[in-house]
Amino acid sequence: MHNTEDFIYIINSQGTSWIELTNNGKIDIYSKDSISIHSENDFNFKANRDINIEASGNINIKSKEQLRMESGNASHWKIGTQTTKKDPAERSNISNTDADGNLIYNSYEDLPDIEETDSHLFIDIARDLNVKVGTHEKKGDIKIEVSNDGSLTVKNNLFIHSNNNTHIKTDNEFRVFANSNATIKASTNYFTASGSNHLVAQSKNFITASSTNEYNAPKNNMSLLQFFGSGSATGSSGPTAETGSLPELAHHAWIPLRIPTHEPYSSHENMNPLEFKPNKTDSTLSINDSSSFSVKTEQKEIDYVVTLDTFAKGDATKG
Repeated sequence: MHNTEDFIYIINSQGTSWIELTNNGKIDIYSKDSISIHSENDFNFKANRDINIEASGNINIKSKEQLRMESGNASHWKIGTQTTKKDPAERSNISNTDADGNLIYNSYEDLPDIEETDSHLFIDIARDLNVKVGTHEKKGDIKIEVSNDGSLTVKNNLFIHSNNNTHIKTDNEFRVFANSNATIKASTNYFTASGSNHLVAQSKNFITASSTNEYNAPKNNMSLLQFFGSGSATGSSGPTAETGSLPELAHHAWIPLRIPTHEPYSSHENMNPLEFKPNKTDSTLSINDSSSFSVKTEQKEIDYVVTLDTFAKGDATKG
């Protein structure tokens, strides 16, 4: 207990775990090994500002019933920001010793780095996936952009419905294949190609319009339709498909600014109380609020200064 600077500090003899209650109202806890908490009822977290969680390894969350997540504003996911990872095959050697009695790896962060090859998002859903966009009064859009191939496989029916226009555009070939019937129906008909116009069927050609012109002929007898190779002008141009735009990039997660470490810990609040006021420990200061990663503020390192402790027995300067 330090009377002059008004804090309570508990530490073990090796300095490998400690807890401090500060004058400003902080509770700092450090453990060289694990911190375990078990409640046989609820375990509740509440912060009037932010909750920041960072792991050098994995973060695992499991719920035997429902997992609910709600964001009052935006939600950002960034996946695959690291090009390397700690070798998972070496995790079992943490704190183990070699034949000479030397530690193989002192901590998880001492593990060797290997190339990260699984920078993906995996979602496995046992039943339905329901996604709804635009419940806000201002509505909303959905945009998906893929830098390589895209595949969509449905084992039953696939329905795509638009209350307005549907545009499909490709910079190369566009192919449609059906094992059974293929039907295209439009109140206004357009067949457009930058070169020649071709309609090909294995047997007969069927062209049906919802207006007055209907065609069902194997070759000729098409008064208003140009037969292949007739040399006449091409058909009218259809509407141009709109290309998608890149969605707003997700932002990086905040990095906690003040993390207790092994003693000697250079960020004890009493060393410079003004440097550890709430406005100086706001983790949103740690990076730019943009999609480019750039550390702006790091944990303060304050030189240790011995202060007089009126609770100490004997030499008060040793408090």
